[in-house]
Amino acid sequence: MESFFQSPLSDAEPMEPQLNKLVEASCNLDSIGCGVNDKTLAYIIIMALPDALSMLKSILFNKDDTTITSEVVISQILVNEERRVHASGGTTTAYFAKAGKKPRQGNDWNRE
Repeated sequence: MESFFQSPLSDAEPMEPQLNKLVEASCNLDSIGCGVNDKTLAYIIIMALPDALSMLKSILFNKDDTTITSEVVISQILVNEERRVHASGGTTTAYFAKAGKKPRQGNDWNRE
């Protein structure tokens, strides 16, 4: 339960496997009667986004509450990641290799 509610996501690693782990943890909690509804899962995912994705985080938090689902949030995160990789001009592997070695700066808002 702790890893589900307090696992920050990293922009230095591909998002899809990280998001899959959160969804799997949600399913595991649901199977023991401690699950959360889909909208809550969506907000947990948004809150787990790294500071470097603060603009995306704000956009997702301000989405129409009636349309927010974990599927919508995950889709938006993956589209954003794909855009960042494409904008870097390299491959996905090269992007994450570089991102993993870069020290985090205080003002990374433009990395989105």
